[in-house]
Amino acid sequence: MPFKSLVPPLVLGNPILLKHAPSTPLCAEALDKLFRDAGFDEGEYSSLFITNEECAQVIGDKRVRGVKFTGSCRGGKQVAEVAGRHMKQGCYELGGSDPFVVLDDSDIEFAAKKGYGSRMANNGQACINSKRFIVMESIYDKFRESLIHQIKT
Repeated sequence: MPFKSLVPPLVLGNPILLKHAPSTPLCAEALDKLFRDAGFDEGEYSSLFITNEECAQVIGDKRVRGVKFTGSCRGGKQVAEVAGRHMKQGCYELGGSDPFVVLDDSDIEFAAKKGYGSRMANNGQACINSKRFIVMESIYDKFRESLIHQIKT
């Protein structure tokens, strides 16, 4: 998930400081290793293992020019408040509501399998998980039955 936010600024030559979610330290270490193995220096990409309070200090640092936050609305409000206080540009991706659309010409079994996977990936706790299923009325009953089967198995 971080790559969609990391690549554009890195391509433009901007350094990245990434504070990971507290629940993902192994992912953070793996991402650090990936960047090191790819030839990036510490100053070009750095994972930060810091508290939320320390994060506010980083945002306030005059060398930090902007903030990109992905997460909850509550967390986004806190980050935006700090960024605003220091007049930092911000981009916020908060509490997504990603749709899963099933049209009447879909392979219903395949759609149900993928729909289940897209909702339950990472135990359903990722902001990119599908949260709304939009299904054509003409296939709704078949899709629902197939999705229930996916959930039960």
